[in-house]
Amino acid sequence: MNRIVTLDTEDAAARPAATGDMRALVLAPSVDALRIAREELAERFGAVETVTSTTQVLAELARQPDMLSRTLLILDLEAMGGIGAAYETLRGLRTLYPQVAVVLVAPNAGAQDFGRTRLAICDATLGGTPAGEDLDLALFAGLRNNAAWRARLAEAEAPDAA
Repeated sequence: MNRIVTLDTEDAAARPAATGDMRALVLAPSVDALRIAREELAERFGAVETVTSTTQVLAELARQPDMLSRTLLILDLEAMGGIGAAYETLRGLRTLYPQVAVVLVAPNAGAQDFGRTRLAICDATLGGTPAGEDLDLALFAGLRNNAAWRARLAEAEAPDAA
């Protein structure tokens, strides 16, 4: 797959350890139809929870407010009905829970997108069937980009110094 951003020089083997105290909340068409193998997620996260609707996503986020900054939301774009149907929901999630990192899984995307051009809806986009290093890069890009998203929001809300 083509990459929109270049790989960083960080040791890929050390990356999974950093997400060990986090949870992955995965929106998928069904609990058995994950686009990312559950084993891959379990290797990287302390907890992996699967939900099948955006209503369940919101309920899970509200149920554990102390975990928001340690939650990575992995959303299957097809399970959300495609980008057209999902856009407003994604914007709403980003507004309600800016501290939750969001990685979109878009099987029809032509490339991975680990840049910051889509921060209004997500922190990273994975195309195809992600695994291994692509997954690691997306998780860390998602966390890095989420920090940039929160900084952007804080700057927008700060009173003018003039």
